[in-house]
Amino acid sequence: MNENVKVSVIVPCYNQAQFLPETLDSVLAQTYQNWECIIVNDGSTDNTESIAIKYCNNDRRFKYVIKPNGGLSSARNAGITESKGDFLQFLDSDDILLPEKLAIQATQIEKHSNVDICISHYRLFSKDKNLPFDTRLSLLPYDLSLSGFLYSWNVTFVYPPVCYFVKKSFLVENNIHFSTEIKAWEDWHFLVQMSLCNANFHEVRESLALYRRHASNMTNNVPFMTQNMIKATFLIYELLPSDMKLEFKQSIDIFYVQSIKDFLNVDQLTLKANSLEYKIGKAILNPIQKGNMFLNRVNRKISKIINKK
Repeated sequence: MNENVKVSVIVPCYNQAQFLPETLDSVLAQTYQNWECIIVNDGSTDNTESIAIKYCNNDRRFKYVIKPNGGLSSARNAGITESKGDFLQFLDSDDILLPEKLAIQATQIEKHSNVDICISHYRLFSKDKNLPFDTRLSLLPYDLSLSGFLYSWNVTFVYPPVCYFVKKSFLVENNIHFSTEIKAWEDWHFLVQMSLCNANFHEVRESLALYRRHASNMTNNVPFMTQNMIKATFLIYELLPSDMKLEFKQSIDIFYVQSIKDFLNVDQLTLKANSLEYKIGKAILNPIQKGNMFLNRVNRKISKIINKK
């Protein structure tokens, strides 16, 4: 394997300084050496800056960008703008790359030169990266078709941006970015954009990234996630060609019900039963009766909105 392909690792940061050193160390540990790492400080009020500057001083491949707080999508977009690499690796400031990730995906790009986005598998972990654990959705096969993204995302498969290895020129040529109109589900919207632009997807069926689950994950906030899911759905509806809109309308009620049930399912949301995060999550999500009432209210509201479109 040659290292002609330069990879830009984009690390958006907002008040996650306690995790940042472990995340940046995972970049340093990569066996593939032709990378730059752009640390985007999205208006953090903790000691993110001092950590970022330390890494930049120790290795010139680290770059530091500071901007007013604008959210995760805004920070990722800023990193894309600053990047000089041929391919982009997204890495949230609490996640981890396994040492061979860049090397394996760069090798796949060599073998399949027409690939626009290479997707790896992943594992979940809590506090100790050496004790990863899986949930159902992180183990299932990916459906990398447009219909898969529209109707099966977060229902039969899902993967976080840390799995991506994206050709930058494809994003630039097709004006694809992370939507700043939504604070969650931006990855769903991003992948639908790529699929609508006929991106060539390639799957690496090997877990090359670790996605951290902890009590402050926004996925644990059911009302927040549901609200942004609704916003993302209408943004995606507007992206679709007219001949696909009707089918999307007719199918979306089922998608909502399945997705929201997943949010309310303790087995899907929480961590190991003996962890503090699990206990906190369980306290937030119970009682189930209230969750079912919430689900019914949301579904009625969605149906009214969809029928008006």
